[in-house]
Amino acid sequence: MKKPLFAAFLLLTMSGCMSDTQAKDLFDYEGTMIGNNSDVHAIVQGLENGAAVEEIELHTNEEPYGLTIRYDGVPDEEIDRWTRENAGRLFILIDNVRNVEMELPSRTRSFSKQAMEKETGKRFDEIATINQWKEVQEWIN
Repeated sequence: MKKPLFAAFLLLTMSGCMSDTQAKDLFDYEGTMIGNNSDVHAIVQGLENGAAVEEIELHTNEEPYGLTIRYDGVPDEEIDRWTRENAGRLFILIDNVRNVEMELPSRTRSFSKQAMEKETGKRFDEIATINQWKEVQEWIN
C-alpha cells in the first residue's frame, strides 16, 4: 500500500545517504513481508553498506519474525549511525519484521521494532504524514 506523503518524505530523508533514484527504487518495496526472500534481499542490498552484505537470514518459522544480516568488510566508522538507520528503514519497509540483528566483523547490533516504536512514541505502521515520519526519522538518525 503506497502512502504518497509518507513516500515523499521517506525519499527526502533517505537521500542524505543515497541518491534520489536509489531511495525511489528502495521505496517501491514498502509493504514487503519478511517471507518474500527476493524483495527482502533487494531492500537490504539497497541500504547503506548493502554491498558489504555477506549473508541474509530470515527468521520466519515462528513469530516474532526477524532478520539477521551478516556484513564483511565494513568500516568501523559510524557503525552505530548507519546500523540504526538501516534497522529503522527495515522496520518501515518490511511490515512484519520485528527484530533485526546485524553481525559485523567487530560486533553485533540488535534492534527491536517494539523498542524503536516505544522510544519514538509512534507505531511505524501508522505513520501516514510527513510530520509523523519526520519525528521518527529524527530519532532514528
